[in-house]
Amino acid sequence: MHSPRFSSQASIGLTLLELAVTVAVIAIAALGIVSYISTGYAVDREATETLAAQNLARRVMEELQEAPFTTLIENFDRTQIVEGDLRAVIRIDQIEPQVGAPSLVRLQVTVQRRVDNRLLFRLLSLRADHRSPASAWRTGS
Repeated sequence: MHSPRFSSQASIGLTLLELAVTVAVIAIAALGIVSYISTGYAVDREATETLAAQNLARRVMEELQEAPFTTLIENFDRTQIVEGDLRAVIRIDQIEPQVGAPSLVRLQVTVQRRVDNRLLFRLLSLRADHRSPASAWRTGS
């Protein structure tokens, strides 16, 4: 015969300690999920910004590749192009050629954030003066 004090119905409720442990476990899990989501958002934002910087640098470099060689330095060196939150800075340096070699310039497009000037992307290329005689391109034997 069972005593009413020890019936199975007496253990149905939660104690304060069990409730506190449950709340703590849920809070820790929620913090982990929120941290994961915010980190993912920051990574996505940075990837989007880097892609925009790459696209801007490539468009500027294509324009430099199509411009007449003789006017590159005077028309484009130290030019800044602003697009949204990004700024592209063009730097063109002439490279001294060896005797008989074609003239070369080093093209550099640097893309920065306008707000803090943080470097996002840098694209470098060389461009030769194609007006040089074909014999200047031959090397060696």
